[in-house]
Amino acid sequence: MVDHRTNADAIAAVLRAAGVRRAMGIPSGQVLALIEALRRLDQHSVVVNDVALHRPTLDDVFLALTGHAAEEAAAESGTTSKKKVKA
Repeated sequence: MVDHRTNADAIAAVLRAAGVRRAMGIPSGQVLALIEALRRLDQHSVVVNDVALHRPTLDDVFLALTGHAAEEAAAESGTTSKKKVKA
């Protein structure tokens, strides 16, 4: 079983070490990996000018699972996302 209190304490320690004094929410998973990567870069005096993290869109997930964009799949199957409406 996972000890969530220990995990929360570890997360708080990483954030404090990174200089974070206030945080909204509790980072986990990939956010912690990003924090660790930035910490290691800082240890080696690598300057990071910009960093971004975003939640994947449905298109991102489709691309990751299939290896191609959703638009390509629609074109190959002859379907489109636009519906024709008769007047």
